[in-house]
Amino acid sequence: MKKLMALAVSLLISFSANATIDTNRAITSIGAQGSSTVQLAYLVLTPAPSLASCGGFIYLDDLSTAAGKALYSTLLTAYSLGKALERVDYAPNAGGTCVISAIQVGQ
Repeated sequence: MKKLMALAVSLLISFSANATIDTNRAITSIGAQGSSTVQLAYLVLTPAPSLASCGGFIYLDDLSTAAGKALYSTLLTAYSLGKALERVDYAPNAGGTCVISAIQVGQ
């Protein structure tokens, strides 16, 4: 169990080490698109993401996983309640698309 916990912490640290972290962002709009092979969601934040290469959009790249569904559900709840995102961690993937790795919703 301790080894599993250490692995989880090290993975979290490695993902966060490569991520851009923005704070205090409002969700301006949120959407989803999908096909038989791809299911993704996108959001627009105010102020815009600090990483200029994102082009104003940040994506959840796989809504078919439990993690993707949990992030999307949290984002929808925050958006519907008008809650700000206290923290958004994201990084460009191999194709240059900015993908969310973690979020924290404000009070």
